[in-house]
Amino acid sequence: MKLLFLFFYIYPVVFALLPLSTRIIYALIGAFIFVYKRFFCLDLLSIWLGLIPIVLCSIIAGVLNFTFDFTFALYAISQIAIFFASYFVVCILFKKVKKNIISNLFKYFVYGVLIQSLLSLLMFSFPNLQSFMYSLIRLNELDYEALDTTQGLRFLGWGINFFGAGVINGLALIIMVYLFFNNKVHSLGRFTVVYVVILIVGILMARTTMIGFFISVFYLLIWKWKSPYLTRKKMKWLLILATILCFGLFVIFIYIDPKVVMWAFELFINYADRGEMTSASTNRLQEMYIFPTALKTYWIGDGLYNMPTGDYYMETDVGYLRLLYYGGIPVLISYFFYSYWIIKRILLLHTSPSLRIFLYMLFLYILILNLKGLMDINIFLTLLYCLIYYNLKKDNTLDFSKEKSNNTELCDCLI
Repeated sequence: MKLLFLFFYIYPVVFALLPLSTRIIYALIGAFIFVYKRFFCLDLLSIWLGLIPIVLCSIIAGVLNFTFDFTFALYAISQIAIFFASYFVVCILFKKVKKNIISNLFKYFVYGVLIQSLLSLLMFSFPNLQSFMYSLIRLNELDYEALDTTQGLRFLGWGINFFGAGVINGLALIIMVYLFFNNKVHSLGRFTVVYVVILIVGILMARTTMIGFFISVFYLLIWKWKSPYLTRKKMKWLLILATILCFGLFVIFIYIDPKVVMWAFELFINYADRGEMTSASTNRLQEMYIFPTALKTYWIGDGLYNMPTGDYYMETDVGYLRLLYYGGIPVLISYFFYSYWIIKRILLLHTSPSLRIFLYMLFLYILILNLKGLMDINIFLTLLYCLIYYNLKKDNTLDFSKEKSNNTELCDCLI
């Protein structure tokens, strides 16, 4: 049941009989609990101070350009909603857990992504199941159009798809490397299976997953010689098992439907055939790199986030350029500043060297993701912040490197 709560936080869905998404419902309940318990504290709410720059820059861009488009002022409201939703999830998941809270949260998050990956695989294999699952939730016309155009070409998730799905799967891969280095893996075999399933299914959902994979490998190489837990024998065993699993899954998916594999690995297939590491997606992305020609745009932007038709302004999906065209360099900097601000607040509460490296890896992940599209991972960072503060409020230990959790019913069953 606890895992289900977290699942609907990570993957917010709007059920057919409900007016709001699960994450918004969580936010409303969390806000009520927050006020009811009179949990107001300047230290906890200081996370909102990081939103002030982007709100001010958004207002300035909208007013000076006479567009009065205050999109990123509304973005601040969405981040406050995420804060209250995170608070609610923490209250549900960790009310009685006193030890190993950080590693438990990370494992719960990985399990949530694993469930989505397996569900995606099942929905692709059984179209009737996919129809049933989508009948339970409300979709708009754009969602239906996107699903129709990609039907049979890629795996589809439930609650989130495409770029966003790849980002979440990539994030789970980085989290798993953190768990590995902090000696929180109880079975290398199960750990490798979960990692490979999330990786392969993630790529078949969205090729963005490969960004998270490369970051996790980079993270692995950085800590290879610093971690006594990662011996050469274990490393060799992991690589052999991962290779066998990847090859086996490729064969299975090619047997099921080769079009999916051709789409997922188009980049590498084209490189093998023509010597060019390109795909339809990368070609389209190159066309979107249209930089402003007016100096004014760099200072205050054009004050537009979308066209009146609803299309992206300047027809670019690149995260950095969308920010630049909207509000110039000030909005661009303030957007990334908020994620950095959350990270700094976490590190003020918990000064673990391994956690510091992990969070900086996540910030690097955010920076790279925005070369493709506008994206943050604040749903995870805010959740971690609320968890650590909530635990400190209860005056429990944060030592997750030495103590064993008393909540082993789920956390130790897979990895």
